[in-house]
Amino acid sequence: MVKDIKKIDRRKFIYAGLGAVAVAAIGVAAYFATRPPERVVETVVQTQTVEKPVEKVVTQTVEKPVTMVTTVAGTPTTIVQTTKETVVTTQTIKETVEKPVEITVEAVPVYGGVFKVATYASPSNFDPHVAPAHPDLMVAETGYEYLFRYDENFNLVPWLAEKYEVSPDNLEYTFYLRKGIMWQIIDRELTAEDVAYSLNRTQEFGLSKSFFPIWGEAKAVDKYVVKVRFPEPFAPFLFVLANPGARGNMIVPKLSEAELSKIGLTAEEFKQRGFATKIVGTGPFMLKEFKRGEFERFAKNDKYWAKDSKGRKLPYLDGLEFIPQGDASIRATYLRAGTVDMALGVDAKDLPLLQTTKGLKIIGQIGTWFGHIGMNWRDSPFSDKRVRQAVAYAINKEEILKLALNGGGEVAWSPLPNWNKDYKAFKSYEYNPDKAKELMKEAGVTEITGTLYGYPISPAPETMQVVQRQLAAVNINLEIKLVDIGTYVAELRNRDIRKHTITMHIWVDKVEPWTSLGQRLYPPGGTAFAEGLNPDLEKTGLKSIRDGLARELNPEKRRKMVEDLQRIWIEEVVSVPLWFKANYWGINEKVKNLKVEPQTINYNWESIWKEK
Repeated sequence: MVKDIKKIDRRKFIYAGLGAVAVAAIGVAAYFATRPPERVVETVVQTQTVEKPVEKVVTQTVEKPVTMVTTVAGTPTTIVQTTKETVVTTQTIKETVEKPVEITVEAVPVYGGVFKVATYASPSNFDPHVAPAHPDLMVAETGYEYLFRYDENFNLVPWLAEKYEVSPDNLEYTFYLRKGIMWQIIDRELTAEDVAYSLNRTQEFGLSKSFFPIWGEAKAVDKYVVKVRFPEPFAPFLFVLANPGARGNMIVPKLSEAELSKIGLTAEEFKQRGFATKIVGTGPFMLKEFKRGEFERFAKNDKYWAKDSKGRKLPYLDGLEFIPQGDASIRATYLRAGTVDMALGVDAKDLPLLQTTKGLKIIGQIGTWFGHIGMNWRDSPFSDKRVRQAVAYAINKEEILKLALNGGGEVAWSPLPNWNKDYKAFKSYEYNPDKAKELMKEAGVTEITGTLYGYPISPAPETMQVVQRQLAAVNINLEIKLVDIGTYVAELRNRDIRKHTITMHIWVDKVEPWTSLGQRLYPPGGTAFAEGLNPDLEKTGLKSIRDGLARELNPEKRRKMVEDLQRIWIEEVVSVPLWFKANYWGINEKVKNLKVEPQTINYNWESIWKEK
């Protein structure tokens, strides 16, 4: 039985910054004040003076008037007699006592140690502009940083930029950089030339360009000031810059030939592969060594610029080590054995055992992992909407949730999770295998054979096994094929209908709806095209909604567009939503001050520490 799991509250996403004229400087200390160090309850013995009533028995002599009748002259006479009696009196006394008292105090950070994390996949490319999957981003962001970050309420916080301004027409953004921030390895200061180069570089790659589809030019005004000018408004620009799931928003340096030599690359090598095997950032940790599929090891950046709210130097840790492991149960075993300090993506079936293991704790939430299956619209038979609908009707989502996720999640009726403020459920294709067979017959399709294609990251294989059986019931007979995630993404760019008949997808949804849905619909880099779904944007009306979301500043109009996009996604079967996975993290109790970002990509590596 799962119990006492610390839940992470969902916060209302704020459309701050849209149409803003200016934002004042925000200190890094203020950011860390919004993410204060962990507080602990300690029991101390305090000495207190207390007053208490005490009953005391005493014997005392008292004079009592007694009336007695005498015979002298026959007249009653009153005489006084002295008697002794016992009485009980109450007295208040003071005494000193020792009393245990619980008090809450701020935990004192501990410096040193290496934090080891069991991750769910090995990165294949460290370049933040072209990183194909979220494991790549999670590793890259230990060394690279953003112009902005989110705080725990999803408010925008300047980071490498200390302040910014937006013109009244929302076409020009001016960023003022913090001074004295140093690049790793090349050992020089971050400048506006670097930031302008990094932002303009987003247009060189299909994936990063899909996050910045509207672009003008970024220019360095002086050493610490950058201006970005757009030909038309790009409404989600600031949120894309802060979103840890985007591509192209981590800032990379503009390298001279001498600096390329310093990091061990020639100009031609850099032209071919960029930062694929190098991390040259301004962040709290520096990549020291890695071995694909085995580990990525980082050492503390001694020249890191940020300090905590008390003015203490960051990071607290001496190093980080990521150990990739696709099997969730093996990650849980690593944690129980003490091989790692934290296991990402723990499976629901392993929670009871972890909860009974001394020294461990679990935190969890219904997360942003969106599991769905997709078909290539460009190829027969899936170019026929009826066949896509048949696939949707053949799927029993409740059974998948129970068998593949052990109940650890929620059934998906939209490509957005139900905690998103713009979520709308469209239950257009509830489980009906008879209807699936009828639609297949109408489309003239008697059988579909081929492959069910995916990667070995839990719960994808478990989900695919259930989907395979459910589809076979309507004469869609597929063989499961699993490949590493890098191969998966590369192959789907040139999708073969026989080799990749139906595909298993796990996307990590973003907080802002455009970056979660609209961005995916920009070919060729948007995920709906990079992973071979290839929906017809013009015929379905998705193109106009996508473009509207990129430009529209009015929150109410944007909300209506997001609702329409969800409806069309479901009705046209862009893909078949299956589930939103509950994300669980297993953590050693000696790990302190961990803040988990809901998209499960960004972690506060710089301010985590381990007790000795």
